[in-house]
Amino acid sequence: MRFRFRSSSVPIFTVLMALGSMAAAFIVLGKPTVSKDATPPEPAARPGRGLVWKIEGPHTSVYLAGSFHLLRQEDLPHPETLETAYMASKQVWFEVPPGEMQKPAAAATVMALGMLPADQSLASTIPPATHAKVTAWTNDNPALAPVLDRMRPWMVALTIMLTEYQKMGAGPEHGIEQTFQARALKDGKTTGGFESVEQQLSFFGELTEDKQNDLLDKTFEDLATSRDLITEMIRNWKEGRETELAAQMNRSFAGHEDLKKRLLDDRNAAWIAPIEKLLTGETPTLVIVGAGHLAGPGSVVELLEQKGWKLTRLGEP
Repeated sequence: MRFRFRSSSVPIFTVLMALGSMAAAFIVLGKPTVSKDATPPEPAARPGRGLVWKIEGPHTSVYLAGSFHLLRQEDLPHPETLETAYMASKQVWFEVPPGEMQKPAAAATVMALGMLPADQSLASTIPPATHAKVTAWTNDNPALAPVLDRMRPWMVALTIMLTEYQKMGAGPEHGIEQTFQARALKDGKTTGGFESVEQQLSFFGELTEDKQNDLLDKTFEDLATSRDLITEMIRNWKEGRETELAAQMNRSFAGHEDLKKRLLDDRNAAWIAPIEKLLTGETPTLVIVGAGHLAGPGSVVELLEQKGWKLTRLGEP
């Protein structure tokens, strides 16, 4: 059966902003440059309560915070609960350890998983109708035309959608990870992560050719509605509306349980053991992962509760 995206679904790469793959999001918009002298941008609106929980271990606490990897100036400031959790922690963990995306191995991974073999081109890989859409888009973005022709379809889809996000003002410089990586470096806090760059990119790089082609074709359908959807998802995240955020996640993956399993369910389950190790340690820790991992059935929050841990929501009235 051929993999098809329903036109009513939420754009998958809009969901990526909430889910993470953090590494994938940073490939196009630039590898995060973490400077201990980085100055946070001026806030433009009131903060919300966000998605932050406190978990009490035998000798320490772990704070679990949901992030958006790419944000706009208008989405600032970050939730107050995140600041509370950061100040109470001595170390900060992310999906990918800080600095991993600047290593030479990360570039090699991008080449291996995101680029076509030397004897292939995008035109020879995707249907003519889809290639015509790519050509029409590159007419407005001519600098990317030769680059896209060497990419696998999943990477083309990611590049196009994230380039459009950049035009909207969304970028990692306003996002949670880059902000708190810089702060942790400046404040001398220990950092760590759950996944490698290769693991994150493999979620897309291992998709079949048909799935990649359909993902690219659907990306063009999603461009017209992406701005409104981004605004809605960020609002739900900032205000701590995890039920609404989970509903958006479910719509995006309707009929595509294999992709949901790879991007969400398997990763959520894999993170439980290292989080429990932090809980049985001695150091208060802030764990920052994509907000989509903390909302709905099968979330990290639910899995920890099923294991018997008590989670207290920060910012509850």
